[in-house]
Amino acid sequence: MLLYTMRSLITSSSLFFLGIAAQASHTIDNPLPVITPQFNSPSTVWNDLSDALPVVPSRIEPFESGYSFASCGAGTGDGVEEYDAYNIFYDDCPEPWQVCLHKDNGISLDSVAEMFGKVPVGFRQYVRDLTVGNNSVAFWKNTSLVMSPNFWRIYVIIHESTHAVDLLSTADLVAIDAGTYSYSQKWRDAYYSDKSVPTTGSNYLWEESFAEMGPRAFYDWYVEGGLANFQPNWNEFENQLSTFKSLVGHRAQLGGNCEFRVANEPAVPTSSTSRRRRGPAPDISFKSDIRVIRVPDNLPTFEYTG
Repeated sequence: MLLYTMRSLITSSSLFFLGIAAQASHTIDNPLPVITPQFNSPSTVWNDLSDALPVVPSRIEPFESGYSFASCGAGTGDGVEEYDAYNIFYDDCPEPWQVCLHKDNGISLDSVAEMFGKVPVGFRQYVRDLTVGNNSVAFWKNTSLVMSPNFWRIYVIIHESTHAVDLLSTADLVAIDAGTYSYSQKWRDAYYSDKSVPTTGSNYLWEESFAEMGPRAFYDWYVEGGLANFQPNWNEFENQLSTFKSLVGHRAQLGGNCEFRVANEPAVPTSSTSRRRRGPAPDISFKSDIRVIRVPDNLPTFEYTG
């Protein structure tokens, strides 16, 4: 049985009470077969999507010397001192995203800013911060997106960002019968109205079935010719595709500006240097009147395995 809790979304001027599901993932009891031929994520196909998404102008500012943010490198096994931390400001949002980049990961900071900025702001606004590490991981953990060079491609970034939209877009969920899009009756009905799912990753958890549809919906929206370019039998999951678009299509539009954000993690020292020598901790609070989402505790972690 799915339980509900009442959480709050705090704005600069008012308080809203919105339903957020109890934080647990949900197994698909009777999974559909995987489509034939299966076409997971060939780089040539998803490069077309990356090329189709516009670059949002940005500027980059380094974190104050001796400091990073608390979630930098979380879940990777690395220490915060192994990363360089930055604020990336995009033209479509008054507040920056905290980003940390492993010192030996081989991906340039400019490339990180460009690729992350290609995610439409309606999706990107639900990702609190971004870590680009130096190991073979990609996951969404407690509103943070953690990536590695092996998975640094638009397909995976959109997949993981879809988890954030699924669990955190609470302003929409008041009209949904479950606490997340992926566990709503509408999504489950769409799933069982189809003949197949696009990948093996789509038929274990409801949350993953929803997230795997994210990159495909984006491709169908923004690449000329749509999914028929590489998946001749795409109509076998047509109901999932159309339902995904109806649920979150308004969040995937190009252009526009952020409406709200997840509050930043606090600044933390990167070494044992005394506070006097380090200087004061940077102010990580939002400076605009943007609405801030209060995130529930114990969000599930979703790892991408390729």
